[in-house]
Amino acid sequence: MQLNFKKGKITAIFLILSSFAFSQTPSISASNGEAYNASGVKTTKPCGICTPLNWKIVTGTPDMSNRTTTASTTTAGGGTSWINTPLSLPPNGHTDWITIRDIADQKNEEAIKTTMTGLTIGREYEIVIYTLTALNSSYSPRYIDQFDFQVSGYNRVKVTKINKDIDKKWGVNRLVFEAKSTSMDLTFYPGYNTNASNFESVNISVSLNAINTIPVGQKFSQTINQDQTASFDVVAVAVEYDSNQIVQKNSIDLDPDTDGIQSTVINKQGTWIADQNGIVTFTPTPGFGGKATIFYTIEDNYMLDGVLSPGTSTPKSISVLVLPCTTGIKGTGFSLKDGETKTYNMPATDYGFIFDIYTLDNSFQLNINGVNLANQEIDFQSGSGSNQNIKFSDGTEYGVGTNPADQIYNIIGDSISPAVRVTINPNGQILMYGRKNSTDKQLYDLVLSGTAKFNNIIWNTTQPNTVIVSQNVVGATNISGYGSGLKKILCPCTKPPTIGTPTGFSNVAISTNTIIDKSWPSNIPNGALVLDSSTKGMVITRIANVETDIVKPVTGMIAYDEVDKCVKLFNGTEWDCLNQTCNQ
Repeated sequence: MQLNFKKGKITAIFLILSSFAFSQTPSISASNGEAYNASGVKTTKPCGICTPLNWKIVTGTPDMSNRTTTASTTTAGGGTSWINTPLSLPPNGHTDWITIRDIADQKNEEAIKTTMTGLTIGREYEIVIYTLTALNSSYSPRYIDQFDFQVSGYNRVKVTKINKDIDKKWGVNRLVFEAKSTSMDLTFYPGYNTNASNFESVNISVSLNAINTIPVGQKFSQTINQDQTASFDVVAVAVEYDSNQIVQKNSIDLDPDTDGIQSTVINKQGTWIADQNGIVTFTPTPGFGGKATIFYTIEDNYMLDGVLSPGTSTPKSISVLVLPCTTGIKGTGFSLKDGETKTYNMPATDYGFIFDIYTLDNSFQLNINGVNLANQEIDFQSGSGSNQNIKFSDGTEYGVGTNPADQIYNIIGDSISPAVRVTINPNGQILMYGRKNSTDKQLYDLVLSGTAKFNNIIWNTTQPNTVIVSQNVVGATNISGYGSGLKKILCPCTKPPTIGTPTGFSNVAISTNTIIDKSWPSNIPNGALVLDSSTKGMVITRIANVETDIVKPVTGMIAYDEVDKCVKLFNGTEWDCLNQTCNQ
């Protein structure tokens, strides 16, 4: 796991940390505690070559300053006023803080650390740090351009966007890390410049209890059909480890890389919306099929220094697989033996094809539209004359090993539980599955072994597919099964019907040759069409090609077009097929 900054401005060079109370309370020492010199003797503030209580010098000569004075006279340039005195105070109200400097071209420059305790291994935390860089003619005549901090066990993190004293406001930096032990060091380093004349400082203010256990979002995935929506109750299943905090329902950010909370994201796949109740909804673009993925974060209601300072979760994904609606297309059975080679015409499909093999002994090859299924005949048996080149993904082989699957010729399948299944995906990828014995009906993943590999198959979507089935003869040889596929269709309407009271009624009827009630059709609102037969259907006018054969169409005219095989309506300008749709 990498250390991460929370999205937002990273500014300033004064640093402040706080800790927060939990059942196992994570803690970090404040940066404004009692000051101690390098010998561990308590001293007054501001001071040079000193640290706050529970902080330690790593290298160099770190100091403690306040809003008017740089360190003290015990350090070079110290004990003098900031150019823009008095400096603004950090959000925690601290009046003194840690100052570390980039001292010219020295490599072992000032660095300081403290130990965070009470951590829970594997849990994610966020540290809040206030920073500011300020000028002094001799102590730090230049604004610092970089400082680093590091949690033990992780790489150093560089901060280059730093608030200046002239901004009149400290910057707020957030560092997220996962605890690897119950106590971990937090170390601060100034940037390193090679120019011998450069002296730059960064002020660091850390509030007591400035460490927060951040909420944990969950990964989501769902499969839907085209034109359906998918919803996820993101906040309801989020984890907040602090019993005094909650996950804010209106905090879902659907674009963590953009500043602020983005509750709506629209892209080619569809529209993502996070509502005020913690629900994320995905509505696919009409006709979209495939996988749509988005990343999100959530926030808690953590308070720091009396101000809402939410902890932000690390990004988690929401994935929706949008499948087209399909219908099964009947195919053709196949059966051959004793080394026969047979050719079959399999139907056109646009969403894949499946060959279910019921019986097999002991190898086969399929040539589909001139391309072999694999670069070798797929052989399920070992031994003389055979070249076993397929096994289960868990390593199990047919008839081989300490716990083998049955020999393939002993596994008898049927249309519900085939012995072997060969699937051609819409993109031409080949997947194979097989049963391990005659009693276990489950299909397990199969993989080719050795030098055998599948070829990519182009399956015709508008015309029949030529499939040649063949087998090498090794003893008894046979294969039987059935091929079928899937074709994409319009999805059924899933929206609720439009209901309500009509604004008016009209009475329309087509007469019948039977006796009718005198009040008919006046008692039938909105019209009626009656067919006097229970064994026949109504046939509307059939036209070979409505666009060419109907010379003077009238708006509202309907007819069955024999070319396009649909009922068409003339809208005054053009003929359109009447397709199923949903109420809007």
